[in-house]
Amino acid sequence: MKRILTLATIIMVAALNFSVGLLRTNCFAQVPYQIVYDGSEVNTTVKQTTSGGYILYGHGQNYAAEFADFTLFELDASYNVTWSYNYSLGADEAGYGGFNKTSDGGYILTGYSNIASAGNEDITLIKVDASGNVQWDERYGGSLNDKGYIASQTTDGGYITFGSAMVTFSPVNLNYYLLKTTATGTQSWGMHIGGSNYELAGFSLLQTSDGGYIFVGSTKTYGQAPGSTYDIHLVKTNSTGLIDWTKTYGGAGDDYGSALIQTTDGGYLIAGNAAFGAGANDAFLLKTDASGNFLWGKTYGGTALDQFSSVIQTTDGGFAAVGLTWSWSFGQNDVFLVRTDNTGAELWSRRYGSTISDNGTSIHQTSSGGFVIGGNTTVLGGGGAYFIVTDANGLGPGICPYEASILLSDASFTPSVSSGGTSTAYGSRTNAIFSRSPGGTARTDVCIVLSVKIASFTAKESINGNILEWTTETESDNDY
Repeated sequence: MKRILTLATIIMVAALNFSVGLLRTNCFAQVPYQIVYDGSEVNTTVKQTTSGGYILYGHGQNYAAEFADFTLFELDASYNVTWSYNYSLGADEAGYGGFNKTSDGGYILTGYSNIASAGNEDITLIKVDASGNVQWDERYGGSLNDKGYIASQTTDGGYITFGSAMVTFSPVNLNYYLLKTTATGTQSWGMHIGGSNYELAGFSLLQTSDGGYIFVGSTKTYGQAPGSTYDIHLVKTNSTGLIDWTKTYGGAGDDYGSALIQTTDGGYLIAGNAAFGAGANDAFLLKTDASGNFLWGKTYGGTALDQFSSVIQTTDGGFAAVGLTWSWSFGQNDVFLVRTDNTGAELWSRRYGSTISDNGTSIHQTSSGGFVIGGNTTVLGGGGAYFIVTDANGLGPGICPYEASILLSDASFTPSVSSGGTSTAYGSRTNAIFSRSPGGTARTDVCIVLSVKIASFTAKESINGNILEWTTETESDNDY
């Protein structure tokens, strides 16, 4: 069977050696497992459990009540659902993926709800046990909108929540907001941090060794052009939320800080997007020392919008960041995974997704050295929580969902018309995806693997671009 692909740029190298991962068709990077949970789940955060399974948190649609609920569900090591909960407080609730494990084996969840509140939206904390059963829930806020983005347990056994608070409605003014509670959810203190313009909270908060806190966001008040553009904003506070120091980073355009980790050298790494890369906004990593002093910054992406939402330090000292890309997507935006060394130099990048909208919102390195990604996708028409598992190279033996198309393996090979080259390709029937409707079960019979032998492979220039053309000698199960 003959295949033709037109590329805008030539990717041919000496002796027609091709890195076939550069051939982007309507199919996706090979992954060992991906699953979509129907129900408009978004901002899905994933963590590995002590039993080798996974726990995912976000918010999804309550079909009966027609509003959103907090959603938490657990997978075992074979990716089967062991339990799932929708936490409904009687009105719209949203969990922005902000949850963490607690010392008793349970979890602390945060987001917002608008039930029985003094304002429109209130910060909400929900404490659950290891099986997802609610132990307590509390709401906090003022007369306007307040949202929790991340919550974690503090060294004193209580909890700290980071999010945003609306200071004025007209004109709209947002501040960062820190909320400290006891172990049972009683508020100890709350702190507004910000100025007269917008401060956009990121999705990370860390407790520092001195008992204080550090978080990242984006400021329109304290940047290089106050009131005009956003700069990345790193803020260190003491144990009661009073500012110790702040740092801003950015250029002439809008730059955003979304995620923050402390690195093994005691410094920090910020992930987000910046306006000074190759495209409209590029995904961005920024490294600082322990005092927030800039060490290096690197951009990743193409000519369109690319951004990071989550970052981790890997076991070898490098980094892995996930977000979305419009530059190299198969339709709209796709999940974007980038692996770097400890200086931010890119080692490889992968894209996963459908022909619609897909986004990676969290990443975790597994005990086996691979990665699990949580996110959201609109492939099922509405929305769904997107769960991806890869090996240490972002690949796998796996599946190729959604499109009836072909993708050659990422291993380089030397095609030859006379002797033929052998590789592996993956394909699937239309809309091939592991999915679970509410109350339903996962479909596991929709993806197929094609074994392909390449008979010929050529590259040539044309008026419209560069054409890669190959002919397959044999294919199995070729009815798609």
